[in-house]
Amino acid sequence: MFSDPKDFVLPILKKIQEEASTSRAESRAQFDELKEQMRKQRRDIAGILVMMKEAAGIFDERMTTIEQRVGALEQRQRVS
Repeated sequence: MFSDPKDFVLPILKKIQEEASTSRAESRAQFDELKEQMRKQRRDIAGILVMMKEAAGIFDERMTTIEQRVGALEQRQRVS
């Protein structure tokens, strides 16, 4: 095909350049996909955190109510 080894160099370099370009494009697409997944996970985690804080607040309110009732019962027993 080629008579001189120098003639091999340019086609090989072009092939390497094409493969590198394709590899970069694939890597970029994968990176963009990972960034989007991370964005979604952050949003999900933020939502879960809000729900956890709300649940903790409700729990705290209930515990405060129970503590107040128990305190009132204890005082009734002391007075009696």
